[in-house]
Parts: sequence; structure tokens; C-alpha cells
Amino acid sequence: MKQISILLVLLLSSSFCLAQFGLMENKYLASLKSDEELSLIIKADATQVKNACALLGANFKYSYQNLSAISIKKQDLQNLYELLENSQMEIPLAQAQTLMDTALIHNHVIEVHSGMSPLLQAYTGKDVVVGILDSGIYFEHEDFKNADGSSRIKFIWDQNVSNPSISPAPYNYGQEWSWIDIDNGACNHVEPANQFGHGTTVAGAACGNGLATGQYKGVAPDCDIIVVAVDYYGSDFLSKSVDAIDYVFKKADALGKPCVINTSFGSYSGSHDGRDFASLIIDALLEERPGRALVASAGNGNNINNTEANFTPTHLSYTLSSDTNFTWFKTISSFSQCYFDLWADTADFNQAYFSVGNDKASSYLPGGYTNFLNVSNFVGDLSQGVYLSQIVYDANSAAQGQVEMFLEEAEGRYHLEVLVSPNNNQDLWRFSTTGSGRFDIWSSFNFHGTSNMVYSNLPPNFIVSDIANYKLPDNEKCIVSGWQCSDKVITVGNFANQRYYFDVDSIERDLGLTPGEIYYKSSEGPSRDNRIKPDISSTGNIVFASGNASFISSALNSNRPKVAPGGKHNYNGGTSMSSPIVAGVVALYLEKNPNAWWYEIKEALLQSAIRDSFTGPNANNRYGYGKLNAFELLQFDAILGCTDSNSYNYNPFANVDDGSCVDFVFGCTDSTAFNYNPLANTDDGTCIAIIEGCMDSLALNYNALANVDDGSCTYLVDTTGISESAVYHFSIHPNPSKGKLKLTCDFNVQNEA
Repeated sequence: MKQISILLVLLLSSSFCLAQFGLMENKYLASLKSDEELSLIIKADATQVKNACALLGANFKYSYQNLSAISIKKQDLQNLYELLENSQMEIPLAQAQTLMDTALIHNHVIEVHSGMSPLLQAYTGKDVVVGILDSGIYFEHEDFKNADGSSRIKFIWDQNVSNPSISPAPYNYGQEWSWIDIDNGACNHVEPANQFGHGTTVAGAACGNGLATGQYKGVAPDCDIIVVAVDYYGSDFLSKSVDAIDYVFKKADALGKPCVINTSFGSYSGSHDGRDFASLIIDALLEERPGRALVASAGNGNNINNTEANFTPTHLSYTLSSDTNFTWFKTISSFSQCYFDLWADTADFNQAYFSVGNDKASSYLPGGYTNFLNVSNFVGDLSQGVYLSQIVYDANSAAQGQVEMFLEEAEGRYHLEVLVSPNNNQDLWRFSTTGSGRFDIWSSFNFHGTSNMVYSNLPPNFIVSDIANYKLPDNEKCIVSGWQCSDKVITVGNFANQRYYFDVDSIERDLGLTPGEIYYKSSEGPSRDNRIKPDISSTGNIVFASGNASFISSALNSNRPKVAPGGKHNYNGGTSMSSPIVAGVVALYLEKNPNAWWYEIKEALLQSAIRDSFTGPNANNRYGYGKLNAFELLQFDAILGCTDSNSYNYNPFANVDDGSCVDFVFGCTDSTAFNYNPLANTDDGTCIAIIEGCMDSLALNYNALANVDDGSCTYLVDTTGISESAVYHFSIHPNPSKGKLKLTCDFNVQNEA
């Protein structure tokens, strides 16, 4: 088949930002007016970033390690780029999605609330802050008040409203209220109706005290609460989520209390490895000091049993070979473009070759294909990103569409974006590979992107001769991306809480669930780099918790089974509900251990988790390391130290690795020895004693055993021909003497008589 293709390198000298940012980032930039602000995370020296912001009038928000979060007007990006030309920048873009008593029993919280032996007291989250990052909260609910009617909520920051005069610094957007405002009736925060009380129910599961009806108490009923209504709707929700986490931790610090934050939302797009700049800043926040933890929903992106007709696999990954393998992408009819992105460790993609082209949907006849490309074809600084664009033509030289690609290298991996603008939206777009290596692609209209991967009703080989090389997508690694894939974040899966319940009308409802079994939508891992995720699982479907009054009023008219007896609580499900239960239990642990580091908290959770006939005996990517067990967690006594038996400082009694492990360094450890190695921590028996003496073999007193010259060498001097009347110069050194003398005579001095 004749293929005609033209490879074009986009020359973008008039728009610097396209050389720094990716396809979706540039699409976002194009939507902004020149004087609109956007958020950036910059990897560079923080002082340089702060100075650049000062020069440009940009807002420097905060920095951790070598990452800085700023906001800046679009029109100032060119100057910022010139001031920080060797830096790396990310616009944290993603579309957020919310991730949606018996739970206290199944998670063994009742025993903790009652202080059952061997616990020495009851734990209820007292003097611990629980941060709820969500859609907002119905703050007037009695479950969030003390017995005297005062609010347990210390602060609310609503990122979705604009009131610059009371926006919290240094973020400078949204509106903030304190507990004083709430108690004085000055707080007018409203949880959006289109979120159906999601944030309120999440907060109730973690923090509700049950005062409204005497039922449906949350896990940490005596904790303090800080709420951030996160801006779900902006493309920069990742940046605003980081702002929210920073805000809550700083407020908790000001209150002098440990803090756990819950996030029951996330995005399915991204690298799924926790190496994006937003996740790295969150890591730095957790590493900054003890008494901090972050708990996150794993997501509801699975469909273990393929029970829904509209289920579409979201993930594609396979090992490349010398054969040419391929997968089709189908553009959704409501979009005019097909987009997907690929991630791979650099070592796994250097020898990979790939091509993009179209086949006719009805006949499967080939249209046009790009040449096979390799990362070497993207000429330029990959740390800043390189663009390629190619028009594909069929055998009759008819254009089939434009294929744009953006490749960048950062944090030891490649990120390849592919955007196709087809001439015919019905065509199938083929992604073909050959060579060696491995990659991961996520693409699904259900969660992100504008295309689905074809996974069923494939044509037979007499229609498509190479159909045997078709690679099917799967639903592995459907965990939410971003911070949920960080080792430092506790990511939570969802198993069924109960099958039956009674609604507000005392009607028994049957959900058909098997209590204890993982819910079929609960996202499973691993992370892109094959670490186990989720970390732990908890009850999610179904859980009753505090309800938003407006939502409950609506549900009483149209969906009464959602409402619990008493009319103040409603049920919700998904990992949105399993996550705050774990967050509440972490608050109980922090009440007992307020100075625990993130790694102690996480390890204590994993080691105390239950493994049963559902989870199996080993950790896995459905349940994580097992099911939450609050009672065992509160009995856990952490012994910090090095737990690697191959390390120099291995502590056989330690049960929590604190990152202190040191490798063996063999050598002489005797500081008085000739070959002392100050870096060695393990003596290998090679020490040699210092032997001082003359080391010059021409000297009269040469010592063949000496390894340190002591300056004592003496020599036979021939005095023949030396005049007795000559004046000779003698010197003694060292001077003053240190117990050794060396006499030097200069025979070259002339007679001064």
C-alpha cells in the first residue's frame, strides 16, 4: 500500500509556552484571556522563583523542597519563562470527580470508642483535626456541633466563591469563615445542590457525633473539623487541591494539633505513579513534620464483573515485540478529536517505535499512517517538551487527518500525548507499536479524554489479516491518578458494608450485596510502576451519615430509600465513603500518638489489617493489605528503626521502617591505623598499624617496613673539595622542634670572606 506522509516540526517561536507545556495544557492556555491568572508548579530553586514572582507581580504561594506553587497572569508567562529558563513547569490540569451503625462494627471502631481492654481509655478523636476536602458541608447539621450548640468546625474555605477581602492568604481566592463566624451567624457557605450533599455525608462518616438523632455516629465524633470546598469545576483543580492540603495543615499547626485530611475525589487522568509535581508537593508536606496524614479514595473506576452495558476498559499496556501490534481508538461522536496519553519509564521506551493512522470503520480498509517514530525523532530539549505534527494521507493522496504529538521527559519517564483531528469522525485510529519495551495508556470517555479503545466485536482475520496482533485494553491500574498513587498517601478501597437496611419509612431494602466482598466498582491497582494500591480497604457500600438538609428534602420527595430513619441522614457509597472511615480511624490513632509520622501511621494500618476469605492471605491490588481494623490499630505499638536485615543498622525489634537504613561500608574503622577509612562502618580486618621511619631507600637509615615518613632520613656526605674557609648556612626544621630535628646544610653558598 502506498503511504504518503509529511513530518512537520511545529515552529512556535511566537508562543513560548507551547515549547514548555503539553497539548492539553496549551488548550487550556488558549482558553484564557491575557490578563487571567493560572496556577503553576515550578521545579527550580525556590529563591529564584520567589524573586521572579516579585519582579513580575505574580503570587508566590509556597514552596516545599525544590517545588514552588505560584499563580501568574497569562501575559506574564513569557517573562517568567525567560527568568527561569532552565526550570521545569507544570500546569496541574485534570477534571475532578467525586468518588462515592454497621460500618463502625465492621471496621471494629465500637471497641475503640468504648475503650475495650487492653486499651487504657476510649479514643474519639479529641484534640485532633480532621480536614474534609470535598464539595462543602451543611455546617448547620447537629452532628457537627458540640452539646452547647457551638460549632465543631474551626474553618471553612470555599474556593468556589469570590470575596477578595476575606480570601485566605497566600492563596488569595475564595472565601474563608472561622468558627466565630459560624457561631455568630455570619457564615453563608452553601454546599452546591448538584453535589447531592457529598461533602456533608463524607464529613459525617469521618466526624459526625450523632447528636442530630442519637444514631449514625461517625468514627471520630470529638475531633475538630476544617472544611475546604474544593473547586471541582476548574481545570486547575489539582493546583487548588494542593492549596487546600497546605491550608488545612497550616491551620492545624496554628491550633497546635495533629491532623489527618480526607480526599474523596480525584482524577483518572495522569501518570498513575505519584511523580507529578502536585503529588510531590503533597509528599513534601507530609514529610515536613510528624502528626500529619492524608487519606484518599482509590476511585470507582472498576467493573470486575462487566455488569454494566456501557462499561469500557480504560487501560492499555503490553510488552513490545518485533511483531507489529496495534489497538484501535474510537472517537466519541460528540467530539471532533481523538486524544490519549502514554506513560513509560525512559528505560522501557527508548527502543520503542510507534505509529498512528486510520482504518475505515465500516470496511476496516486502511487509510493513512504516520511513519514509525522513536523518541529520537523528537529533536530538542525533552525536559521542556517537543512537538511533532503529521498529516496522514491515504493511497490516493487524500488527507485523512492531522496527528499532533507532544513528548516530554521528566522524573525518569516519558509522557507522550497524541491528539488526532480526523477528517471523518467514524474512522478508527490505530496505534501501532514494534521494538522492545513497555508502556501504559489510559483512555476512556467515561473518565477522561475524547475516545474509547475498541475491545469487542473485532473483525475476523480474513477481513483484517493482522487481527491476531490486536492488543485488547483492560481495566487494570484503574486507580485514581495523582496523590492517590503516592507511597506516602493512604489509599482506600471499598468493600460492601451491608445487604439490607431500613429506610425513612421503615421499609427493608435489599441491595443484593455480599457484606465483606469488594464492591465491583472499587478501583484496583497497581500503580503504573507496579506498587500495590489501594493500601487498605474499608466499608463503603452502603454507609449512612450526616445529610445535607436540602438534599434530604429533595430525596424525601423523589428518592425516599436514600434517607435514613429520623430524616437527618442519608446513605452514600463507593470509595467516597470508605475513605473517610479510614481517615476517622487515623484521627483516633493520632489522638493516642499525636507525634506519629506518616510512615508510622501507614505501617500501623497495614500491619493491623484483617485478612479473611475475601481478601486472601496476601496483599493484592483489590483489597490492598487487608481490611481496616481500628481496634488492632489502636493496640499497635510502633518501634521505629531500620527493618532491612541487609542494612548495617538493622534493628530486629523494629516494626516500622523510619527510613534510617544505612548500607554496609567495609574498611578499616580504627582511626589510629594507617589505612583508616572514615566512611567505613564495618571493619573488614584490613587495618595496618602506622610504622614511622625513613622511607627513602637511598638514605643510610632507610626502613623498609615504614609506611609513614618521619623525616629522619640521614645521608653520607662527600666533603672532598669543600674549602675549610667557606661559610655554610645551616637550618633546623621544624622550628620550633616537635621532638624531631632535621639538619640541612647548604653547600652552595659562596665564601663571604
